[in-house]
Amino acid sequence: MSCSSRRRVVSGTSTALLCFILMMLGGGGGIVDGLQQPAVEEISLDQQAVGIGGLQTQVIALQREVNKLKARAAKAVSFTVYSSKPTMTAINQGIFVFDMVVSNIANGYDALTGVFTAPYSGTYLFVLNIMVDNNNKYIQVAIDKSGTLLALTHADSINDPWDKGMCHVTAHLNSGDRVYVRHNAGLPELFGERWSSFSGILVHAD
Repeated sequence: MSCSSRRRVVSGTSTALLCFILMMLGGGGGIVDGLQQPAVEEISLDQQAVGIGGLQTQVIALQREVNKLKARAAKAVSFTVYSSKPTMTAINQGIFVFDMVVSNIANGYDALTGVFTAPYSGTYLFVLNIMVDNNNKYIQVAIDKSGTLLALTHADSINDPWDKGMCHVTAHLNSGDRVYVRHNAGLPELFGERWSSFSGILVHAD
């Protein structure tokens, strides 16, 4: 075959191949449109599904945290009490009864017995302030949890007239645990009214 004949055959073959390719791609219904585009749409939908699922998981987790915060906020507990008498004397197994209630949220403190009963489990903070009158008195006073010593303070008017004492403590209580102020040593008398006071608050509910 001559060189000119070969060029005509190659040219004709190339033209036919080009026409076939154009026919397949033409009209919006060729191989690329018919096969490639649906695959792209399937990947996009999968990615959207994964994204939506992730957002739903985050929303559920946030809602749980909000519900926990609401539940803890609903468990508000606090009290502050002092004595109506100028002199407080320990009674009932050495318990000091603070009978004047400034606040008693959740009604955990009993002004008749001097005992605070935890309505909810959690971490509580207790603060005790005491004072002795100027009459040569010494006293140790404790914060007790159901018979267990939590904190201790003292006041001594023998060496310091109108001496004061203070202590505070954080403690975990179970619902129903009892906390109170107890005479520990010395004369079982405190200077009353607002000079001696007892407070507690639920810091963090379980």
